[in-house]
Amino acid sequence: MSNNLIVVYEESSKEHEYKTINAVPKKHKVNIIKTISPDILLQPLSTHFNRLSNLDCRFGNLKSLPDSLSIPTLRVFNCSNNKLSELPKHMNFPNLRFLICNDNYIEELPNNLDFPQLMLFNCSGNYLTTLPENMNMPVLEQLYFNRNQISEFPSYINRFPLLKDLACGSNEIISLPENINLQLLKRFDCQSNKLSALPVNINIPMIKQINISDNCITSIPAYVMTWPNLCEISYDLNPLELSPQLARFLGLFSPVSYGWTIPAKRPLNI
Repeated sequence: MSNNLIVVYEESSKEHEYKTINAVPKKHKVNIIKTISPDILLQPLSTHFNRLSNLDCRFGNLKSLPDSLSIPTLRVFNCSNNKLSELPKHMNFPNLRFLICNDNYIEELPNNLDFPQLMLFNCSGNYLTTLPENMNMPVLEQLYFNRNQISEFPSYINRFPLLKDLACGSNEIISLPENINLQLLKRFDCQSNKLSALPVNINIPMIKQINISDNCITSIPAYVMTWPNLCEISYDLNPLELSPQLARFLGLFSPVSYGWTIPAKRPLNI
């Protein structure tokens, strides 16, 4: 099977299975497999898709995947919006750029997430209580683990120095580490957690959007006034006590209830 094939399918009698109806060759540079039959999934995928770059099986009612998957050419793996309780324990995707597994029933991620080329990882909307410590993703730019049950923010976040987007909202996070050093971070969403304070020291000089709404934060550190690129800040639904100087600074932004604020005087240029 070449790398420019799209599978057209229809739903089978079983809730979690699909059967292939027709394979239509396309001339697109990026191939997309919308879904594949369970019989093929149970066989070594490399024998069927040895040049596959995009595997898209979202909204497939899939309940499980093979324990081991090996597709060296794969760049995009999207298994979101299914009924998966876990990801494959062994995934050999050395060229993977995007791993998308949001909105499933996943309670725990594999310990050996080794993706040296990964740029985006989205595991939001699951039942995770923690993230594995052994995540090798040195060029990761976008990390989303919001809408889970995580209580401890990953202390190793600085392993991802290229992060630009970080979303951990709607969890049960109590505190953020004091040593956050993400010099390229532009968007940070930690709304709807149990934070009582922001770190005393945090190095995110490129930040443009930050959402700390719906927490238990009583004060905002003065260092937010030193962020030259800040365009949007949401801080509502917190028991805040602001100094006059900080109140004047935050007055530069027009608040919107429970969400991002709209900058009143600073242009949004992302």
